Amino acid sequence: MFARAYFPGRTGELLVVPRKGDFITRPDPYYAQMHGTPWPYDVDIPLMFTGPAVKAGRYSMAAAQQDIAPTLAAALGVKMPPTATGHVLPVLRKGFGRPRVIMLLVLDGMRRDYFDRYAALMPTLTALRRRSAWFAQAQVNVLPSNTAVGHSTIATGTDPGVHGITGVSTYDWEGRRRHDMFAGCDPQDLLAPTLADVWQRASAGRAVILAQGSIDRAATPLAGHGACLQDGTPVVLASYDQQTGAWHSNPACYRLPDYLEDVNASTLWKASPEWMGHRIDSTTAVRYSALFPAFESNATIAMIEHEPLGEDSVADLILLNYKCADFVGHKYGPESEELRVTLAEMDRQVARGY
Repeated sequence: MFARAYFPGRTGELLVVPRKGDFITRPDPYYAQMHGTPWPYDVDIPLMFTGPAVKAGRYSMAAAQQDIAPTLAAALGVKMPPTATGHVLPVLRKGFGRPRVIMLLVLDGMRRDYFDRYAALMPTLTALRRRSAWFAQAQVNVLPSNTAVGHSTIATGTDPGVHGITGVSTYDWEGRRRHDMFAGCDPQDLLAPTLADVWQRASAGRAVILAQGSIDRAATPLAGHGACLQDGTPVVLASYDQQTGAWHSNPACYRLPDYLEDVNASTLWKASPEWMGHRIDSTTAVRYSALFPAFESNATIAMIEHEPLGEDSVADLILLNYKCADFVGHKYGPESEELRVTLAEMDRQVARGY
């Protein structure tokens, strides 16, 4: 797992593997619990494909994050470049009609066992699972399994040792300072083309590509390089800014829709500054509550309603990071009542968009 993620000059000199049941954390009240180990509770992930082009059923073959982009590319009728290490999963029907829109929804921090333990709380996702191609042996096969690495691996279909995102941050030896990956929605550290990049080029910029996420290091790799790609065009990218509570973007590479510019998360705690006995009256703290999924979904639905999706023969892409399970899981843990409430609310919001 470390070997797949090793990138000279970016990977740390000391690699630590916690014993089973242990984890490495930091003195941050929002991150009391952590993931990133090689044990099943961290690497077993839910992976499913659904839609008219998909052969539903339970698949027992091994699958990984790297297989997602090549499979979606195959549905679009293109191939990922040779940089991809993943494979096309055998889920597409023969002779299927090309989709008008493909949606990739990354359930950030969603352990696979949540789908069994909390199935009754998630009727929409449970119903989707029953009529999907469900991979019962899907696993993360690189370390560390954090947001920046995972979303980059999903978007590019390749290992961190190829795409170059080896963690949340690296150490800049020349500047002698920490360098945060994707800060300010800057994609320059991502060294491999993404699904969005490949389809933007294949469609000569005609495809509508929408990306959204609740942290820069999740939203940016999903969006790809946008106009910062050679001969590229600005794709839509909305990323949550925890300092201001607004949606923001990087105008050098992407476009932030004007209908999201005046939206702010501060409206979420107008009724009460507390949720389940916890203070959530700040643009950072509110993310760690079941109030935040509605804010994410409102933006998603606004993008779907305002952008010209599916209006021509060129398939469009919606690429989403849905992060509240990760936020709440970090703060309160995978067996907390706070997480149960959050998963139920996330499912209700998925039903709105579906």
